[in-house]
Amino acid sequence: MSTQVNSTIPAGGDRVFINAGTPVDNYTLNEIFKDLQSKDEIGREKAAENLKEHLVTISRDISSTDQLSVYNNFINKRIFNLINSSDTNAQLGGTQAINAMVDLITNATGNPTLPQLALSTTAEQNSNMITRYASYLRRLLSSKNMTVMKAAISTLGNLAIPGSSLTGDFVEFETKNL
Repeated sequence: MSTQVNSTIPAGGDRVFINAGTPVDNYTLNEIFKDLQSKDEIGREKAAENLKEHLVTISRDISSTDQLSVYNNFINKRIFNLINSSDTNAQLGGTQAINAMVDLITNATGNPTLPQLALSTTAEQNSNMITRYASYLRRLLSSKNMTVMKAAISTLGNLAIPGSSLTGDFVEFETKNL
């Protein structure tokens, strides 16, 4: 029996359906995104690690790249909301969430026990996600808050690690505009 992807995410983004009629348990995800907005840096770091673990677990349960793409889009919308928040802690949490996602795509930390999301997604999807994250960070590069700006610059540097000419070109373009 084949499952269908319900790619519609209800208004408000409270629930996402990966398989037809089967909502993903978003309690965990809601807690992670709440903790990404924490005033405590260690709490945000732990939340970013929890996001990675959550995505690894979910990716094992998802049977197609289309389903994973729907879920990634749901996650990316939440990251976008953090980055575009007026709250400094949310913005910092957004950069940490992007770092977690990039680590899953590239395994930039070299952790041999961390399954790469790249094994579950296509090269084009990975390139699109990196481009999306670079676009998200663009807003924070001109932040008046030095901590936010430094976090965005550091995260932008992590995007260049994959070695894609697209990310390299973006980093070069953005650093010239600083």
